[in-house]
Amino acid sequence: MNWVALFSLQGRETRRRFWRIWFSINLAATVIWCASLMAMINLGPWAAIALLALPPLGAMATALVVRRIHDRGKATAWAPIYVFGPFVLTEPAKGLVSSASPWLVAAAVGLSLAGLALSVWGFVEIGLLKGTAGPNRYGPDPHAGV
Repeated sequence: MNWVALFSLQGRETRRRFWRIWFSINLAATVIWCASLMAMINLGPWAAIALLALPPLGAMATALVVRRIHDRGKATAWAPIYVFGPFVLTEPAKGLVSSASPWLVAAAVGLSLAGLALSVWGFVEIGLLKGTAGPNRYGPDPHAGV
């Protein structure tokens, strides 16, 4: 396996390979997180150094999402919309929901629903929909050699 290619923002990624790598990255992150927490409990705060392995996994996940978006024929600019958009919409809602005003509560519900809709849209777009057939501006069809 070419580890450098996992960090590349160039090219396209198939759905199957996307899910395989996505689950591997998340499994590795979970194991590192749990092991470092257990080590911190037993060995003290210096064991948190193991958490330094998480940023490279985040970079791999980011590159993976970008390549998958490229396979759909969309620009890289969609990645932050799909990834951070739901958080940007739902965070203000948390502060509004504790308000006594029914209008602010309604606004919080609206923002939360918009965040949920964007999450579902991103999941479908990145994880479920087929990539563009044939070559696109981001590279050749990854299924062409299959």
